[in-house]
Amino acid sequence: MEGRRLNRGELWLVAIDKLRPALVLSTFTGLNDIQVIPATTRVRGLATEVVAGLADGLVDDCVFNAQQLQLVPRDAFSLRIGALNVNKLDEVCRAIKEAIGC
Repeated sequence: MEGRRLNRGELWLVAIDKLRPALVLSTFTGLNDIQVIPATTRVRGLATEVVAGLADGLVDDCVFNAQQLQLVPRDAFSLRIGALNVNKLDEVCRAIKEAIGC
């Protein structure tokens, strides 16, 4: 991943607890860490979840739960697998707002 720029809205395979897809939210934190929401197949129907799937570059249907927002070291990123479209990214922003209550 050395030298590759990460962009907001991209989907990457990231080594978090295991290798899993994650949505890049913020690429500049002033440190070496990148803000992401990891994908999960555990769908609960919460207002903080955004559904994604094949059309977004993922192998399986999953959700990005804004309650799982976290910082991940840049060297944990291994492969770009897709990107969310603008409308889907707007849904993520609404879910984040719901998750943090502002």
